[in-house]
Amino acid sequence: MRKLVVKEKALLLEYLYRTLSDTKRTRIKDYLQKNAISVNGDKTTRFDYPLTPGNVIEIETDARVLKNVQPEFGVQVVYEDDAMMVIYKPSGLLTIATERIQGVNAFTSVNEYLNLRETPSLSLKLSVKRKDKTDLAIRKKQIFLVHRLDRDTSGLLMFAKNESVKFKLQGTWEQVQKKYWAVVEGTPKEEMGTMQSFLTENKILRVYSGPKEAASKWAVTHYRVVRSNDQYALLDIDLETGRKHQIRVHLADLKHPVAGDKDYGAKTNPAGRLCLHAYSLQFPHPITEKMMALETKMPTEFEKIFA
Repeated sequence: MRKLVVKEKALLLEYLYRTLSDTKRTRIKDYLQKNAISVNGDKTTRFDYPLTPGNVIEIETDARVLKNVQPEFGVQVVYEDDAMMVIYKPSGLLTIATERIQGVNAFTSVNEYLNLRETPSLSLKLSVKRKDKTDLAIRKKQIFLVHRLDRDTSGLLMFAKNESVKFKLQGTWEQVQKKYWAVVEGTPKEEMGTMQSFLTENKILRVYSGPKEAASKWAVTHYRVVRSNDQYALLDIDLETGRKHQIRVHLADLKHPVAGDKDYGAKTNPAGRLCLHAYSLQFPHPITEKMMALETKMPTEFEKIFA
């Protein structure tokens, strides 16, 4: 363990480069990426974390320990090229910060990943002043969110590397084939089925099926029972549309809510999380138009329910 007491205002990575002159820059970035650095007792992977005099930095330098240290919400890249990237978002990670919910999120994690993996030249970056007068480095690379996943839903999340690609992907989003694994309470009577309704969001941000209204959106969800036991069923979900909370609402309407989804009527939580996972995306590449098919494995906590 190595401990440093900050004596001047600085950004974290810039300060570490300057202070740890006996350590290679690639090793310092490795410490940061693997969540082996804490400031005042809190772990951080932010290269632009604003430091003030008196802050205490602790670095876990033991190679045996460092080998097993992983970011709490690290970026796992499934696909990346010059136009776009797709990551695996874990359950519990917000897609992007909102006015109501702040903190660590996939958007900032991907942004930091893109800028941290290339040795940042902080001295060449512009600085801006926030209301609290903290200096922040303006990142050289930008990322653009194409769609969202609920905070407690895991799976594939897509980003564009420029605005034109973002608009192209969003403009054809209804053509993207989106598949999910869902563990539901009980087993539907029909092995296969389609649910469709108008979905409306109320003032407390709850979505429900109902009559067509000015603000409602048409939603269509297809499902297939893959396996089941006495308490639960695993469904393969194919989304024809992509509305907010669509799967959760439709399965609750079917009287088989997603396990762990207490907001929509679930009584049990066998995996300690919402049992919904976006496992497949199929779409034409926004530049080459080549058909892309990306998939992830089923979460182990889902497998255990049917073991």
